[in-house]
Amino acid sequence: PLLIADVFGDALLAGVRGKLEQAHVSHRSSVLFPLIRKDRVVGALFLRSEKRVSRVDDELLNTGRVIAAITSIAIGSALEEDRLLDVERTLRKDKEDAVRRIADLAPFLELFEASRDGILLLARDRTIRYVNPSGAAMIGHTPEMLKGSNVAVWLAPASQDTLDAALHASVDPGRDYLDILIDHPTSGVRVLSSAIRPIPHSGDHLITFRDVTEQRAVEAELRQTKDFLENLIQSS
Repeated sequence: PLLIADVFGDALLAGVRGKLEQAHVSHRSSVLFPLIRKDRVVGALFLRSEKRVSRVDDELLNTGRVIAAITSIAIGSALEEDRLLDVERTLRKDKEDAVRRIADLAPFLELFEASRDGILLLARDRTIRYVNPSGAAMIGHTPEMLKGSNVAVWLAPASQDTLDAALHASVDPGRDYLDILIDHPTSGVRVLSSAIRPIPHSGDHLITFRDVTEQRAVEAELRQTKDFLENLIQSS
C-alpha cells in the first residue's frame, strides 16, 4: 500500500494538483491499495482522510488489503466477462460474415453443381472439402464418399509427386493444365487434365479438371503413326 500524507503537497500528485484544487476536495490524505490480477495491477483502491495522516495502523492496512483482494477478484471476473463478451461478439460477427458469403456464393454453387467439368476444393491438409457431381463421377465415387477424404487415396502412385509439386507451386508456371492419373474403381487408370489454383489467404486450392483419357490415347496412337511414317520415309 502507498500512503500519501498530503495530496496537495506530495510530488506524486503534482500533475493533477490543479484539478484537485479546482474540485475543492475535502480529503488531505490517501492510502492506495493496488488491485492485482494475474501479477498485473488493474486498478487501485483509495482510502481517504480529511485530515493529514502520516501513519496508518496495521489493522486498517490489513482490512484494506482484504478489501483490495476481494475487489481484485470482482474486477478480474468483470474483465474476464468483458473478454468473453468480446470473443462472443467476434464469433457472432464472423458467423454473420460467413453466412453472408455463403449466400453470395449460392448462385455460383448452382453453377458448380451443374458444370460438366469436375470442380474440387482441396483443404490445406489435402482433404476434399467439396466436389461437384461431375467431378465425383470422373473419380468414380459419390460426392458424399469423397468429401472429407484425403485426395491421395484416389490418386495413382505416379501422380502423387505431381500433385504435391503443383500444390507447392513448384511446377512450371507456364503450364496451365497438368495431367493427373486417378485409380477409377471400374475403368482403371484415368487421365484428368487439371488446373490447380490457390485460394488467397486460406491455404485451400481450387482444382478444375476433365477426363481426357480417350484423347490422350488417340494422341499416343497419332504419335506412333507419325513416328512410323517418318521412319518409313527415312528408310525409303
